[in-house]
Amino acid sequence: MSIYSALQQIGVLTIMRSYFMKKRGANGWGFAALSALLFLIGLGFLIVAVYGLLVDQFDIRMGTLYMAIIILTASLAAAFTAHVFHQHLRLKIKNDHEDLAENIRTIIDIVARELEEPIKENPITAALVAAIAGYATAKKIL
Repeated sequence: MSIYSALQQIGVLTIMRSYFMKKRGANGWGFAALSALLFLIGLGFLIVAVYGLLVDQFDIRMGTLYMAIIILTASLAAAFTAHVFHQHLRLKIKNDHEDLAENIRTIIDIVARELEEPIKENPITAALVAAIAGYATAKKIL
């Protein structure tokens, strides 16, 4: 697993990208990369320090076991958080999609009600206008 994908898993890059790119412009990306690098260095020192503390408190095997448990727990918490954010985003997109579909249905219903009477009064003209519109659309697309 690369550093980039690991950071993406815990959401650091997403947060930094949204903050620095929206607030600081394109130059903020360099500061976000520097911040991520410093974060990783600090995290490395924290892991080494906790490992040293655990080895001092327990024998080396128990210290290593406890450190593995701590790292795996943090990893699972980060994965669970990423999953929850992903589900929230998916639900939001689904709700937005349903709202958009409902708005389009409403617009189509309004247009259909407005055009219903002129189409009934002049069916030949309506068919001619629809044919010309279809021809123009096909010409434009194809």
